[in-house]
Amino acid sequence: MYMNFYFFKKLIFATLFMCVSVVYAYAAQITIIAPDLTSALRKPVTVLVFLDTEDVAVSGIGGSFSFPSELFEIESITTESSIVPLWVVQPSLSDEKNFDARTHIIFEGIFPGGYSGVRSPYYKGTKPGMLFLITLIPKNKGTGLLSVDDIILNSFDSNASPIKTESVFKTISVPDLVGPPYRVSQLMREVKSSRLTTIITRDQLINNDAWYLIVNEKENRSSVESIYVVETDTWSAHLVQETSWQKIKSPHVLTYQNRTKYVHVKVVYSDKTYALQTLPPVENYTNISSPSRILIGIGLAIFASLSVLYLYVKHFIRALPKNN
Repeated sequence: MYMNFYFFKKLIFATLFMCVSVVYAYAAQITIIAPDLTSALRKPVTVLVFLDTEDVAVSGIGGSFSFPSELFEIESITTESSIVPLWVVQPSLSDEKNFDARTHIIFEGIFPGGYSGVRSPYYKGTKPGMLFLITLIPKNKGTGLLSVDDIILNSFDSNASPIKTESVFKTISVPDLVGPPYRVSQLMREVKSSRLTTIITRDQLINNDAWYLIVNEKENRSSVESIYVVETDTWSAHLVQETSWQKIKSPHVLTYQNRTKYVHVKVVYSDKTYALQTLPPVENYTNISSPSRILIGIGLAIFASLSVLYLYVKHFIRALPKNN
């Protein structure tokens, strides 16, 4: 009797273990690829964040990448060659205040047609795909963790069912550093983005039919770090003073609702480049005051009367005999 109970218990345990193993074998997961030890010469460190779907179709992804602020600083974030076709929130510094002495980079993207891995005619099956690349600069000696947590994974089905996954960590060490500190370049370079769109529109259901600005960037070369706007009489964005730019989030309600100002937009990317776009003012006759309308009407009436009088006199003079 005891042997039968022991065998039955062991069988249940083995069955549960196999089920759990199957679940984890087919669960999508995020991986971090980075060196275990950085260079002592303060050289930049490349960190790659990959998604391994294990052949499970994924429709959406999100999370937070973080690192010890004492050990590193960010040089750049790039999404070039990323498997994510549409970013809802491009990898960028979080605006939230964190008291864990770590720098957080949030990201969120969707796969409209689903994604189940990188396929190629040169190998069978699928391989993990890169989400984004971060370049870090070592600052101080020490050992810390690179981590991706708060992960959200949704399967490609009618309910976008959540996929169970766990936070991932990668230990990285910084040795005694020699040489002068590495200076992250602060010089900005202007670029042209063919996929940057800026639109001013309004809707009765949004902010009482107020005019608002929408900024959309579909370029996967580099993530958007920040967006700035200025409403001014100055026709060129290059003539705007640096202190006049206002940091915003899209969508942004315009300050001057009469649309009589130039709206200049500056999009700053994580690779120290930026793009400019200008939306010109438009005539908005609905904002003309009542006294102005009365004066304009009187002026038009006087002009019309003088025109009629001029034509009458001209016709009368032509009708007179030439000898008179």
